[in-house]
Parts: sequence; C-alpha cells; structure tokens
Amino acid sequence: MSAAVADVTTATRATRVTMVTGGQRGGGRRDYGDQGNRVTMVVSEVVVDVTTVTRATRVTMVVSEVVVDVTTATRATRVTMVVSEVVVDVTTATRATGVTMVVSEVVVD
Repeated sequence: MSAAVADVTTATRATRVTMVTGGQRGGGRRDYGDQGNRVTMVVSEVVVDVTTVTRATRVTMVVSEVVVDVTTATRATRVTMVVSEVVVDVTTATRATGVTMVVSEVVVD
C-alpha cells in the first residue's frame, strides 16, 4: 500500500548526510588547520513536485448499498479494494493497479 508521485520536468534531491571521519594536521603550518576526511552518504533520495496532486493507498469498502426507486429497485453488495495507486505526471495523470470485486449484485425491477 504505497504510492509514488514523480514529475518528469522537476526533480529535487534531499536528505544528504556528511560525516567527518577523522582530522589530519597539515604539514606543521598553522594556516592549514585541520583537514578532515569527509564521507558523503545519501540516505534517501526523494523526487517530488509540489504542484502535482498526490493520491495514495485508499481502501473503500461498501458492505451494503441499497437504492430504491418507485419504478426500479437496485440492491448491491459491493466491495472495492484499491491495493495500490500510482500517479505519474507527464501532463496527464494515469492510474494503475486497481482491483475491483463485486461480491453480489441484485437488480430487481
């Protein structure tokens, strides 16, 4: 149950961690100071556009639904489960990976 939203035109990278592992005195001269061995690790990389609408991981379960009309009566027991929904923006949003189950449906006129 996860959703990922990415914009093709805009990409931002975040969450970088820089660690100084050790210091090294340089050549006995005071103006050198401490020179550290730096290691840069990218913990996670997030690509998100703030202008893109995100939709994620919704589960809708309608146990029973009763619609009654004077001329037509419709009774249905519907269960709709969306396992995961992925929205990718390339100027048009597309949805994928949906599972729809109709347990029972009775239409009486």
